Amino acid sequence: MLSALSDWSATNDMIVNYTRSKIVQFLLQSVQQTDTAFFCGNKQLEIVDKYTYLCHMLNEHFDCSITVKAVAQSENRALGFLIANCKVICRLPYDAFT
Repeated sequence: MLSALSDWSATNDMIVNYTRSKIVQFLLQSVQQTDTAFFCGNKQLEIVDKYTYLCHMLNEHFDCSITVKAVAQSENRALGFLIANCKVICRLPYDAFT
């Protein structure tokens, strides 16, 4: 599939971003990662145990708790920002709203 991607990219004048492209091997907990090297064209892709794709953290065991924790952290930051801004607005004098 990586060879097909490389060929298609070359045919269609597209460039694969090798610095952002990674390999995640999806495995059962009891299975070890392979030591196979993965190439797209002549570039070797890094093998990682987790990767963020479209705001979802994917790991090698499809453990959803990692994504849930990342989303919860993001929501906590947004809520903190909202609360801080509400405190500022509540301190404004009443005439500021009229």
